[in-house]
Formats: sequence, C-alpha cells, structure tokens
Amino acid sequence: MVKRNRQAKSSRPSYQVEWLVEMPRLNIPGKRFMESNMRTPLLAVDAVILFQKGIVLIRRDNPPYEGCYALPGGFVEVGETVEDAVHREAKEETGLMIELQGLVGVYSDPGRDPRGHVVSLAYLALGRGTLVSGSDARAAEIVSLHCLPSLAFDHELIIRDALSMARAANLFERTGEQSI
Repeated sequence: MVKRNRQAKSSRPSYQVEWLVEMPRLNIPGKRFMESNMRTPLLAVDAVILFQKGIVLIRRDNPPYEGCYALPGGFVEVGETVEDAVHREAKEETGLMIELQGLVGVYSDPGRDPRGHVVSLAYLALGRGTLVSGSDARAAEIVSLHCLPSLAFDHELIIRDALSMARAANLFERTGEQSI
C-alpha cells in the first residue's frame, strides 16, 4: 500500500510505502533476530527491452514520476518468481512478449524510489509482438538508443549497464539492432 503525504514546505507530494507484510517468526536455533515486526525492502523488476532498433519505454500513469518515461516493470507478487514477474510486467505494460537475455543487475540504493526502500532486479530482453500500452502505463514507445529522454528512478543507470551487457554479448550484431 502506498500512502500519500503532503509536505508543508513543498508543493510536490511525497510517497511512502507502508509495509504491510508481517514476517513470520522463524524457528532457527540460536537465532533471535527474526522478529514478527521485521521490515524488509520491497522487491521489484525492470525490463530493458530491445525492440525494432530501439528501447521500449513507458510513460508512467501513476505517482511517483507520473507522466515521466521509465522502464517497464513493477513489484513482484507473493508466490511469483522474479522471472515470471518481469514477463508479466512487460506484457501488462507494453503488450510485448519478451525473451530474457540475462540479469543486468540488482539495484538496491535505499533512495532509488521516493516511496521507500525498493530493490529492483533488472533484466535485458528482446521484445516481440505488437507494442500497446496497458496496466499502469499511460503510453509505451520505442525510443532511439541515441537520444534517451530523462528517466524516472535510476533507470538511466540500468539502461547504461544493460547496453554495456548487450555490447559485450554481441547482442546488437546477432539481432541486427543498432549499437551505440
């Protein structure tokens, strides 16, 4: 659940994640640190999708960063693998099926999301199908690798890391995509 907080000094609202998941008490001999009120970061996924000689970005329809460009992605649901989550989020937000090429990285800076501590696993993927926005994406677009717009969260860093990974794997040559 996300709570909206108005700050007196700023006209922009801030958002804070309300931790709803109560961790079960674990019975580990000799360990007393797993209390029932333990808080943990939320888990998310992001997809860097190469498609039709560009990269797929969405325009966010919800705060934070409402209206800004971002990578397709979202929160992992309970009982779902991160791989299933990234496939689901890509399909919901872009209409595309994706073929994962690998894990780009784990992005865990506690300040990366203004709502609270969110850890994201970012994947490099190839897209196929028809691009259509959906879910909480206002729009889905193919953007040139040569002129990326300003992005939400730490998505510029994720894209930079993903493009380095794609170049190292000769992914652009194998797929006929543009390289930078």
